[in-house]
Amino acid sequence: MTANFGPFTRDAIQELAERTEQDAREVRAVYEDELAATDAQARVKTFVPIFAKRRALERLTARGAHAPRR
Repeated sequence: MTANFGPFTRDAIQELAERTEQDAREVRAVYEDELAATDAQARVKTFVPIFAKRRALERLTARGAHAPRR
């Protein structure tokens, strides 16, 4: 992972794991992949973790996970 966003990353992974009912290690791999890709493309880094979380959720739910709970 090229970027380190600290507690937000840990919280995002936990929330994604709970929402998609998937293993946190698998969620972490998807989230970190999205975080690195988003960070590499972004000129302004402020919202990178938020966009990465959204993209990770889309990937996790698209491959057959349960729909996120609201």
